[in-house]
Amino acid sequence: MANMDDKTRRLLVANAEANRQRIEGSGRARIDAMVDLCYKPDIVWAVWPNGQAVVKGEDLVKAGAASTSWVAIPCADRAEAADLERRLSY
Repeated sequence: MANMDDKTRRLLVANAEANRQRIEGSGRARIDAMVDLCYKPDIVWAVWPNGQAVVKGEDLVKAGAASTSWVAIPCADRAEAADLERRLSY
């Protein structure tokens, strides 16, 4: 994902900010609110201050799917992203 173009990066940041607000306003435990947002999208990006990772739907990205639903989830760090990935793998 390091070779992401500027437009995609801006969309990712905007989506993550909107989802940060949804998570904070949900009134639920942070990880539960994150998992709720990830329920329907094909692809989930976990985004943290120094990086990002696809944690669900990785095969769709590899296949270059032209039309997918996606969501960016802001994570505090790699540990929180790993916890999200673990929760989504059930």
